[in-house]
Amino acid sequence: MQDAIDWFTHDTADTPQGIPLPGGPVAPGKLLTEALRQAAFDDLLAPSASRKQELVRAQASWLIRHMPGDHEPRALDSAQQAGRAWGILIAAATDVHPSPQVVAEVARQTRISPRAADEIANQSLKTSAAFNRADLLIPYDDAPDAVLVEDWNRLAACGHELPGAAERAIDVLDLIAARISVDDYAWMSTSAQEAAQLYESVIRVQPLLQELGPLIPARGHHDAAAGQERLLALEDQGVLTAASTAAARARAVHDWARAESEPQLKRTRMVEAAAPGTRTLLTLNKILEQADPSGREDVDPHRLAQIVQLIGQASARDRQPTQAPASTRPQPSRHPQPPTPGGPGPSTPRLGP
Repeated sequence: MQDAIDWFTHDTADTPQGIPLPGGPVAPGKLLTEALRQAAFDDLLAPSASRKQELVRAQASWLIRHMPGDHEPRALDSAQQAGRAWGILIAAATDVHPSPQVVAEVARQTRISPRAADEIANQSLKTSAAFNRADLLIPYDDAPDAVLVEDWNRLAACGHELPGAAERAIDVLDLIAARISVDDYAWMSTSAQEAAQLYESVIRVQPLLQELGPLIPARGHHDAAAGQERLLALEDQGVLTAASTAAARARAVHDWARAESEPQLKRTRMVEAAAPGTRTLLTLNKILEQADPSGREDVDPHRLAQIVQLIGQASARDRQPTQAPASTRPQPSRHPQPPTPGGPGPSTPRLGP
């Protein structure tokens, strides 16, 4: 019990390494399982002296430490990343997920809503399942393309903070690329050809990254050689990986906002997802601007605040049971934008002055 409390209170590792104990290394999930059993036993013997709540607080502190440090205030996207971290570092090998008591403690300490906090356990469950499938690869043999795409998005959303997940995401993307018929890049150098195929595969499965398409040089272009060099430079800089992470996180927030079928609950979710949805898309915009500086536009923070407010107001006003047809959508902008309530996805005018 005390070993588990100490580890969850102080651990800062980003790999699921065994915890060194006198009896040998123990996986965090296994240590937690044993601690929970001891807590249940102690509770039967002496409920007033049970240390169950102390163990709950230790797990909550672990999750809070794995919320991104630049998220202020913490919100839905913070909870999602904490859940991904748990799914990879704790649950992937032992299938032990955050309990409702732990989730409630996180909500109490961070002041995020119970709805957002519930995403911790949800993301843990789905991320660990994707990680395990990607670890084995065999489950993908007869799986539909949609399963691979969904798993890739979940693993890509983990980001550089969870390198084990990033490695599995590359494996899944290789399988996706093998199923996709891409353009013929044989005229390029070997390294540029591989990079171009990788970019095209990612663009096919992640619509938020369509803007990266023009970065792939075309045959016969007067500056094709320079285009290949630029593509390789962006690959070395990790731009595609960073953009994939940002796009996957933005999509996760958008999917959460639209998950409820009940109109009133959906409106509530849309309002709550406005700020984290904007935050994730701003991060994506900055990365895309790094890839294409010529298209850079400074984002006016006052305009950004207005858009967040308008999203909330529009969601609150949307009281009609009928929604606009799914096929009705504005023209796509240069950079991805916050999702419009009732719309098909992030395609509102680009944030700008």
